[in-house]
Amino acid sequence: MKLKKNPQENPPVPASTPPRAVRRQFDDTFRRHAVALVRSGRRVPEVAQELGISAFSLYEWQRKLRRQIDLQAPVPKTLAGLEEEIQRLREALHRSQQREEILKKSLGIFAEAPATPSPSSRR
Repeated sequence: MKLKKNPQENPPVPASTPPRAVRRQFDDTFRRHAVALVRSGRRVPEVAQELGISAFSLYEWQRKLRRQIDLQAPVPKTLAGLEEEIQRLREALHRSQQREEILKKSLGIFAEAPATPSPSSRR
């Protein structure tokens, strides 16, 4: 004979199991508002703390929104507009090349095995 458990009783949780964090979902309007606060001149960590989100999330939202805007940019029809577009694209290319160089250098640094252990690592 099986006994039914009371549905209001929660099963015991071992003390060693940390509580699971609930993953929050943010709508597009909230994300755009947060990015607008940063674009108005405020610092990312300050805005993130005020809104109760991580600074990493805010940086990611900025990056994704910037890409969306770049893809939706209208095609300029005047010579001056084309020159501005060329300048903007050159700056974007330069930023991408800098990121690539940084990643290559960091990969080289982390791939190298130290020849001799440093004095601080012997402790």
